[in-house]
Formats: sequence, C-alpha cells, structure tokens
Amino acid sequence: MFRLSVGRPAFHARLLLSTAAFAGLLIGVNAYADTDAGNDAQDKSVIHVTGHADSDGMMPAQDSAAAISEVTADFLKLQPPTLNAFQMVSLLPGANVASSDPYGLSTSSGITMRGLGQDEIGVLMEGAPQNDIGYYYAYPSQFADTENLRSVALSPGSVDLSAPVVNGAGGLLSVALADPEKTMGGLLDLSLGSYDQRRIFARFDTGTIGNTGLRAFVSYSDTRADNWRGAGVDKRRHLDFKLLNEWGEGNRAALAVSFNEADSSVYPGPTLADWKAYGRHQGYDASYDAADGGNLNYWRLYRAPFRNLYLSAPIHLKLADNLDLDSTSYLQFGYGNSPYGTQLSEEGNYLGTEALAPITLANAVDGTANVLGNYTGKQLRAGEVASLTWTTGAHKITAGLWGDYGTDRVLQTYTALNADGTPTAIWGHTKDAIRTADGRLLAYENIRTTTVTKGFFVADTITVDPRLTIDVGFKGVDFLRHGRNYLPGDQTTVHADSFAALPQAAVRYKLDDHNQFFANVTTHFRAPDEFSLYDSYDGGEVTSQGVNGLKNEYSVSEELGWRYSGSRVAVTLTGFHYHFRNRQVSTVVDSDGALVYATVNAGRQTSWASTARSTIA
Repeated sequence: MFRLSVGRPAFHARLLLSTAAFAGLLIGVNAYADTDAGNDAQDKSVIHVTGHADSDGMMPAQDSAAAISEVTADFLKLQPPTLNAFQMVSLLPGANVASSDPYGLSTSSGITMRGLGQDEIGVLMEGAPQNDIGYYYAYPSQFADTENLRSVALSPGSVDLSAPVVNGAGGLLSVALADPEKTMGGLLDLSLGSYDQRRIFARFDTGTIGNTGLRAFVSYSDTRADNWRGAGVDKRRHLDFKLLNEWGEGNRAALAVSFNEADSSVYPGPTLADWKAYGRHQGYDASYDAADGGNLNYWRLYRAPFRNLYLSAPIHLKLADNLDLDSTSYLQFGYGNSPYGTQLSEEGNYLGTEALAPITLANAVDGTANVLGNYTGKQLRAGEVASLTWTTGAHKITAGLWGDYGTDRVLQTYTALNADGTPTAIWGHTKDAIRTADGRLLAYENIRTTTVTKGFFVADTITVDPRLTIDVGFKGVDFLRHGRNYLPGDQTTVHADSFAALPQAAVRYKLDDHNQFFANVTTHFRAPDEFSLYDSYDGGEVTSQGVNGLKNEYSVSEELGWRYSGSRVAVTLTGFHYHFRNRQVSTVVDSDGALVYATVNAGRQTSWASTARSTIA
C-alpha cells in the first residue's frame, strides 16, 4: 500500500493505491454474487443482512456502564496528520482543548474535562501512563504519529480500576496504536501548509515474518513550521515502532516504542492591550541587538528542546477457557529544558538562603550580563500492571496488582550567551552551567524526588441476565514521595506517604438492541504534586513554602446516562455530579509576617452538569 498526502491545516487530500486489495475485493464480490444467485434459485427463504459501516469513525458502538466517546482510524485519516491526540478529540463532548499553535507541536497544548484541568486527567498510550509523575501533566506532541493510531478514546469522570493512573478525577484519555499489517507494505505521507509548514512521514510494515507469527512496523516523521505569532520555528522528529505476535485463540504480545525529539517554541501571553496593538505580530523578537545591550525578548532564548522515550509491552494470555492473564510493562524516560532570557549580576547572588561571593560573567556590562535561564527536568519511570480474570457462571472476576517507580530531577540554572545572543548550550546540562566562586552549581532550584506507587484492585462483573449487568470493584493505592532539596536552607528532605481507598460500582441495562441505560459511582484521588512539597528562594528569602502535611484530594463522582446506537444515528445523554474533599489550591499565604506562595487545603468543591452527543453517519 502506498499513500501520498499533500495538504494544509484547512485542506488535506490523500491518494490511496492498493491494487492487490482492490483486485481481491472484486474477486470476493463476484464470488459472493454468483454463490448468492445460485442459492436464491434453489431456496427462496435466504435472508440477506445489510450493514452500514461508520465511515467517519466517530460513532463506534459502546457497551460500557460509563460515558465513553471515541474517534477511530477512519476519522483520524480524514484529519491533518500534524494534529496531536488532544486536538483529535476536540469535537468530543466534555473535552475543551486549547492549542498554542495550529500544528500541535508546542508542549503548551491543554485539555479540560467537566471543568477539571489537565493535571486531573489520566492519559494512557498502549496501556502505559503518559502523565508526568511529578506534576501529572501529559504532552500530546510527544505521542505517536497520527498515521499509526487505531483510536483515541475519552472517558470523562471515570477510570477503569486497572488503569495505572493517580489523577483520574477528570477522566481518562486512552490512545491505542494500530497493529502492524499482515502483508508487507509501506506508507509515505507528505504535507505542506501555512507558516512554511513541511512534514514527511514514512512507514514500513514487514508483514508476517516467515512462520514466526511476528509482524512489525517502523515509522519516522520530520516536521517543521514557523511560529504563527512572532518570530520562531518548531521542529519535531519522531520514531514509532510496534512488534506483535498473535497465536492460539486470543493470545497476543506486543512491544510498542515511541521516541520523540523536538525543539518547541513557547508563546508569550499577551495582554488585551498588546493584542489590540500588535495582533499576531505580538511575540518574540526576530533579532538580537547586541550593540544596545541585547534584548531578552529574542526568540532563540525561548526554544525548548526535549527528548522522550516511551515503551509499552502489553500481553494477553488465555491460561484456560475461563481464565485470562493481562499484563502491561512500561518504561518512560525524558529530558528537556524550558529556557528563558534573564539577567544575572556578578554580585549579590544567593544559593538558597546563603549569600555568595562575587562571580565573573562573560559579556557582563557594569556587573550585569544577559544569560539563559534553564528549567530542566530529567525523569525516569517504570512500572507494571498485571491482572487475572476468571469467568464462572454469571461472574467475571478480575484481581490485579500495580507497581510504579519514578525519579524526577529538577534544576533551575543559568548558562552564558554568545555575543550575538545565541545560547552557548540550549540543553541546560550542568557541565555547561554557571558556577559559584567556589565551584558549586549556581541554581535557583535543585531538587530530586522519588515516587513509588503500589496498588491492588479486585472487580466483579455480574451478568444478571442478557439485559442487566452490574459492576462492583475496589482499588487500594499506596503513594509515596521522598525527596531532597539540595539548596542551603532549613529544608533538606521531604516525605509524603498516603493510602487511598477507591470503591466503585456501575450498572448497565439494555432496553433493546439500540437503547442502553447506565449509571455509576466512582472515586478518585490525587496526591499533592512535587512543587507543593519544596521551599523555593529568591534573594535569600523563602518565596514558596513547601507543605508536607497536605491530604490527598478525594472525589466521588456519580453519572447517569442513556445511549442510543442505530445504523445511521448515535446519541448519548449524560448527567453527572462530583464532590471533592481536600481540594488543593496554590495561593499566597502569610508566613510569619511574610507573604509566600503555598499549596493549601481549600476544602470542598461540588459540580453538577450534563452533556449530549449525537452522530449521524
């Protein structure tokens, strides 16, 4: 199969050639027609069944006791291939998506569901968590390329017990990769667009390899686009790989790998007055005026380089006719820098609360130099979730375990600029960073956090009769953070350990082949993020105060809905309510007469709302 695509954000035309498949289809149709004609001549009681496919891929049948919206490969193929997973679900009910650029290249893309922000929404790809373990955010520009996706599904307000996430009060977004093709082939996708956008995507499928049963695909894409507002450019290089083996009746094992390297722009937030005065010209400067001391608004000081690697190994085994094993092992690694332009003085610096001796800075004028401020993060996360499912009589019982270990190293340092304003080192590595007079790292923030998650879950799906199904379950999660603050000051270590009990129940009733009613009650928790635990300093004074005694956010959500699925129309109506305890809010507090930032327990929050969705094929 060969495909050539040329397009822009508003238009994307595709040419699809598959002569072997087309010929096979004609042969199959003719053979069926001849057989059918012969049968009709002998037996007038033949029953003909006609189906209508969901050609747009926006109304796949759902059978869950919770609201689920999904887009499949048929819909994804109709969209510009540069869009990320958040942008792909922007048309689904309950999802509000904001993107800072039209191509989904910036890491600033955001999503909210039912009024809850991105840090309250769990994200999975091939069953593996994609959220940042420290702050719970996910970055869709780093996910797999659109051409390799099978589906993107949204479950607002509810999360499966087996899902390895700790921030699902807002719901769950699940990304599934397509399986490798069974026949050898390739795909070439070329795109041109506004703002000098250029993209090339190439994929190769091995087909089934000999008698091994193995098949795989590997793809590579390269994308670049100018900033739509102000000076700057975004670049993204991405590699996807999936290896699959299927055998017996229902056994399968896969390995999915995604590697992403990007240089992304950060867009400045304009005021209303700025927007009225400059419009789309409001942004970073295109050049650096060294003769006038240099401008910190130079666009090269705000390019964020990141490298990320995601691995997932889902396995499904049928151990017996009524016993199944599911397991997903995963590994996540990432390093990147979110830099900014700033000034640094040779005198009057502090390291935490400690005053420092004068330092020497390159290109300093009157004791002050323009430098690159670095905000670097290095994460490593690994885990596994495994479960056994036993079917007996009317019961389908699942029991499983989840373990997750992650480390997060966060630094805010400074590196020098060249005379023309370009950074000497954009990645913010410590070997390139400015040091104190006695050789220590000059840092505004210097922390390392270890996070350990241990969980178990048990659930029972009870089929009372073909129409009525009841789900009950319980999940327990122990969540531990232990960290070190390397800056001089009163705080050296942080520690937070908590346990969350998460029961849930759901019921689904099929009125007929087209109508379903469903209701559920679910619980969720969210432990305080890393930022809330640590002190931070400015000028030797504490400006953000770490809090170790915060309770977990805890929410109870109820949902009631009706779902209609027809050959041409699909409709879902849903009403929901959620209630939070120990809502965490970052604000300014009084600490011994000084105003500092801190995360506080803001008490309770309640919300009522409803959503409706209809699709016509």
